[in-house]
Amino acid sequence: MKNIAALLLLVLALLPGCLVLPEGDEPNLDTPRDTLKLLVEAYETRSDSLFDLTMDDDFIFFFDQKDHNRTVNGYHITGTWNLHEETQATRNIFAAVSSIDLVLDLDSMAQFDAGSSSYDSDWMDYHLYLHYSDASDSVAIGQTRFLLKNNGEDGWQIEQWEDFYNTPGDISWGYLKAWYRKG
Repeated sequence: MKNIAALLLLVLALLPGCLVLPEGDEPNLDTPRDTLKLLVEAYETRSDSLFDLTMDDDFIFFFDQKDHNRTVNGYHITGTWNLHEETQATRNIFAAVSSIDLVLDLDSMAQFDAGSSSYDSDWMDYHLYLHYSDASDSVAIGQTRFLLKNNGEDGWQIEQWEDFYNTPGDISWGYLKAWYRKG
């Protein structure tokens, strides 16, 4: 019977959005770095609930200038979108892929003032790999910047997220998000 319960917990942990945390292993949002580490974990486990914890209610995503006025999979990119659109696109990504690998250069983050109510991560490199069940991949490479806000008991949350890529032919994180916006 213990083996069945352990297997059930393992299966639930592997399903998108169903990450089960053992008691005492609450997500840590005590610092901006903790929040961005949790964002990486949310993507790699495809966990809607962890993703939601990292987002501020007043969230805004800024697309790279090169993506403005592009139409991607029926979605016309105007420059920014809000938390509702971010959440919808992210959930669609999580549901569409078999796994995700995300590398954020968290080592490039500057120290933050613990007494501050906001933190600017400055630009950091990212590599986002979406793996599909048919063995194909989508890869986004570029730089991103986060503005985080200390929301007291809710911890540090992402208030603004900017995307940038400069290599011709690369796909940006924002482009991939826009692709999945309408799902």
